[in-house]
Amino acid sequence: MHDQVALEDSTDPDAKYDIVFTPAVPGIHLIELHLQGAPLPGAPVEVEVVPPPLVTLLSPAASEQVKVVDEGHSTAFARISLHSSCHAETLVVPISITNGASVGMAEVVARTDGTWDLCFSPKTAGSFTANVKHNGVVVCGPITFSVQIDDS
Repeated sequence: MHDQVALEDSTDPDAKYDIVFTPAVPGIHLIELHLQGAPLPGAPVEVEVVPPPLVTLLSPAASEQVKVVDEGHSTAFARISLHSSCHAETLVVPISITNGASVGMAEVVARTDGTWDLCFSPKTAGSFTANVKHNGVVVCGPITFSVQIDDS
């Protein structure tokens, strides 16, 4: 597909132009730039357009920050936002320990401000890793966090 944009020539020899290209689809786009029929230096320009992220991590738990939870209770360990094309119920968030062994799944919980908390009910204290998956593909992560159980 070729789109062409015609610019009126300026009488100023030092004229500068901003060219805005809004692609309809992701992929590699080759942009050819010509002035008065002659290619400009540095042209063509190759631009890779990637789709917007489905999940954006807003506030991960800091590695140094330890979440203290009562035994059997859930803790929010990260906050995310979702692209409008993604729905929370399509996300899967497995939790593992340092050696990679699975210890359960996080729950994606709606907040009143339009964002989502990732929550987990740990059975033991320790360091954990989460990856947010959509259709089996990691779209956010790894997110690391530590939990201490308050058994007082």
